[in-house]
Amino acid sequence: MAKSSKFDRHQPLNFVMYGRMSSDDQNPRSPDQQFETIRNEISRQGLSWQEVGLYQDAGITGRVFSKRPGFVQLIDDISKGNIQTDLVIVETSERIGRHDDTVGVRTFLRKQGVLLLDANSHFADPTTVEGQLYTTMESWRGKQESEIKGYMVARGKRDAADLKTWPGGPPPMGYQLAVDRIETRARKQVVLNKLVPNPETRPIVEKAFELADEKGYGATLIAKTLNGDATVPSEFKPFHANTIDRWLKNEIYVGRMVRCQVTASYVDDVRVLERNPADDQQVVEDYCDPLISTERFDRVQELRKQRCNATRESRQQPAVRRPSGLRGVPLKYPLSGLIICEDCNRAMVAAKVKSVESDFIDVRYHCPGVRTGACTNRTAVPLRWTMDRIMELMVRRLFVGSNPTDGPLSPQTISKSEVFCEFQALITKEHERQQRAQPAELEGLIAERQNLVDKQAGWMQSLANARLHPSLRDAIQKQYVDASERVTEVEMLISKARVVQAMLVRNSSPECFAEIINNLGQVLLNDNPCRTNLELARHVDSVRATSDGRIRIRMCKMGFLTDMCGLKTPDEDVTSCDSATSSEQLPHMATRPRRLIADDQSKPWEWVLRPDYSLDPHRFDCLSKDWFWIDELVVPVKQCWSEENAIAIAVSRLSEPCGLEVLAKRFCVSKPTIAAALRHAKSWGVDATHINGRKLRPNWAKENAKVVVEYFRQPGATMDAAVGYFGKSDAWIRRALTFAKATSVSPEEKTAE
Repeated sequence: MAKSSKFDRHQPLNFVMYGRMSSDDQNPRSPDQQFETIRNEISRQGLSWQEVGLYQDAGITGRVFSKRPGFVQLIDDISKGNIQTDLVIVETSERIGRHDDTVGVRTFLRKQGVLLLDANSHFADPTTVEGQLYTTMESWRGKQESEIKGYMVARGKRDAADLKTWPGGPPPMGYQLAVDRIETRARKQVVLNKLVPNPETRPIVEKAFELADEKGYGATLIAKTLNGDATVPSEFKPFHANTIDRWLKNEIYVGRMVRCQVTASYVDDVRVLERNPADDQQVVEDYCDPLISTERFDRVQELRKQRCNATRESRQQPAVRRPSGLRGVPLKYPLSGLIICEDCNRAMVAAKVKSVESDFIDVRYHCPGVRTGACTNRTAVPLRWTMDRIMELMVRRLFVGSNPTDGPLSPQTISKSEVFCEFQALITKEHERQQRAQPAELEGLIAERQNLVDKQAGWMQSLANARLHPSLRDAIQKQYVDASERVTEVEMLISKARVVQAMLVRNSSPECFAEIINNLGQVLLNDNPCRTNLELARHVDSVRATSDGRIRIRMCKMGFLTDMCGLKTPDEDVTSCDSATSSEQLPHMATRPRRLIADDQSKPWEWVLRPDYSLDPHRFDCLSKDWFWIDELVVPVKQCWSEENAIAIAVSRLSEPCGLEVLAKRFCVSKPTIAAALRHAKSWGVDATHINGRKLRPNWAKENAKVVVEYFRQPGATMDAAVGYFGKSDAWIRRALTFAKATSVSPEEKTAE
């Protein structure tokens, strides 16, 4: 079957089954019942098919393909050749999906030499005209059924809200569900719930509004305060700023229900929200008991509005125009979106750090969850140090021991390196995989092209009928134009599939390898963060930072050849930058959905990458672990000023004994800083805190003993005059004379005393 364009049910074919149920409320045995129905239909028809696999998704909606692990695993196993099958069988076509992409699934499987059948149609042949017509009608019926069900569900929820009962879903924080009444509908009892305050979570919401109203806290400070509050149960932690922001603007806390503010839909597996007009929104007053007074809620909204206006005014800068096809935040520093927190899996954000003793500015990456207390990973990853380590790894491995500044590498040098030999082994393995996959893919594309050409011929005959109704003529013309565009696209795919082997051979040559490596060196030497980040992302999968101060660098060995591994490399004319001040922008991982990006002309299961693929965490998913290096390093701990200068301060004090004040003036710092430096030096073996068991303090009497003696040699010198002359008390004067006596001064000096 995999090598034939015709479907013969009497052949001994291999098949896998896929089952799905949309909700946990359904019968948990629903997938098993679907599989049993398929097996019974096969047995009833007396088919000699062999079951080789079984995939299912329980309690998962069919709207999003990438969130169905069973379906994704099925497609992945088929595309990679992990399972050899001729058929994928479902009970009904709705089990695959209820939208237009179902047709795309069939097309994708057909390219792999696999047919999609359903037991409801008694395994109708999808290669015949009748089977294709049935497939089209089933897809249209499933789409219409989904839209009708969606409309009926929305109508029911609106009616439930009007009756002041809960329309469904988890209750908001601070509330819980209580039974309002039970109605009997068509012999089925329906429980209608209402919102009532939850005594356990109500204080949390009240405290959030109290902090916002009385202290003027924003969402971030409120989340940090709640996460650090010991009175808040740990089962509700951690709180995030986005969650608090939703609380503060939710009118349900003043007893008002506001629904249908936005309409959610899915476009290429991405959830898209569109704001509805005010007329389409539903507002129900006195819906439930309020948790917050209206006065406090209004004050919080006014404060949030003022803060928003102040932020907008502080950013009175012209908006930067973003290039076509790119979206997100501007990249000011390399490795943006590539440094990940190991604890919470967030992309770390960059922050400038200025040195105390100089104007040197460093950039360090921190986890954004630490601000709100949602994450405890306080490791700061220095950008300059991390870039140096990555450059060292690249130079040692990819540049064959040389340096990008030494000039371009020659193909002769490349061909003698170990990394090139390893690269050729990986390419050979990939070449074998392409050879196994190419025949089935080419045959599927050729069959699709021939099918489209046959349809075009039939449509041309229909258009030749002069009595054809105008509306039908327009519909046929549209189908003909769409088919022509698809034929052109299929021919391009056929051409591309035929040159894959030639590309593999060409790119595995030392000349191509040297060209790509030299281009990498030029990009890394350029001071353009956008271009550098794009190039680094083709080699560095991620830099994961742990809370104990370690980072794990996962680097792809041959990431620049991703087009040969099932991925697409970015367009050079889109990613190129002329200067370091370019306004080119790329999306940040924290600001975009973490999903596989689908090309405009592809379907969500045909994994390809756009120019912003550098921040897609799944860009290397098609590669095995043999394609990666993993290095673990320890982040250097930033020393404070007292630690960095501890030895110098201790040596200075030992050479010129003095007090803390003198040392503080000498080094232009405070006394506590000097004391901390002396403690650090002592712990490292340089003790400058004591000499002969006594603290080093300046002794005026000892240092000025001879001067005092010389003063008293003068005629008429008295103690009162000495006190006025030296500005010291008589106790200090007598102590100085004592030091002079102890040092065996002359008898004349004793007489003077």
